[in-house]
Amino acid sequence: MLDSGGGTLLDELAVNGSYCLNGEAFGKQAVTYMLVELPMHFLTQYADDFWYELRLKGVAPILAHPERYPELMAHTERLLKWCREGLLLQCNAGSFAGRFGESAQSAAKLLLRNHLVDFIGSDAHRAVGRDTDMRAGASVIREIAGEEEFKRISEENPMRVIHGEAIEVVKPEKLEREKKKGFWSRLSF
Repeated sequence: MLDSGGGTLLDELAVNGSYCLNGEAFGKQAVTYMLVELPMHFLTQYADDFWYELRLKGVAPILAHPERYPELMAHTERLLKWCREGLLLQCNAGSFAGRFGESAQSAAKLLLRNHLVDFIGSDAHRAVGRDTDMRAGASVIREIAGEEEFKRISEENPMRVIHGEAIEVVKPEKLEREKKKGFWSRLSF
């Protein structure tokens, strides 16, 4: 499961908190967090077990850019189950601004409206092709969810990770999709 060369990621994690965002807190009275990416175009069979094993080791998993996994967004009941079990979500700011396509933008907005976004990130893995400018996405987030929610996912929750503090969230049982407006309601007189 997620072989890292000399053993599994879970084996290495068990020793010293390697790969954790705040690994120095591993094994102490603090919460340790790990940012995880899944394969982009299919749901792995071991994901359920992996989230469970991380939690057993005291690690709170954070799923990177769930809005960009087409298979996961097509099966949101699985994502909701994971979230109710403790999985946290980090959406890309660029997704809210449409930088990763209309599908990712719609999915990010759906997750935000349903209070499933715990963090925002830039997804700037490299210096070429992507940048860390999140202003356009931040503007959309503020418009949809308000300043208080923006502050929670951009400042407060990241600070909790740094300090090894728990992030308490209430996750919905099902996703509430935005209602399509009919023809007559779109007309303005």
